Amino acid sequence: MTRLFPLDPRSATGKAKELLDGLSRRGAGPMVLTMGHSPALLRGYLDLSRAMKAATLPRALTERVSIAVGPDGWLSPAGLEAYGEVWRHCERAGRAGRG
Repeated sequence: MTRLFPLDPRSATGKAKELLDGLSRRGAGPMVLTMGHSPALLRGYLDLSRAMKAATLPRALTERVSIAVGPDGWLSPAGLEAYGEVWRHCERAGRAGRG
């Protein structure tokens, strides 16, 4: 049973409208449209999504992140290990001037 419903882009106003209008011509899926009810959440999601598309993480690390955010989540041993690896990768990138 759906409890949260997508925002109709035609009825969006303010910051939500601005963010949704900035998406590609294909539009946005139901998850993104539902986030439109909270412009701060939508902005955070879009920023993270764009950053991940621009990132160049090793394939093994991206696979570990996928495991970490899978069904067992961050509290599983694999999730905690992946989180530590992501953190170390970001620290190295920051020291190299890429963060």
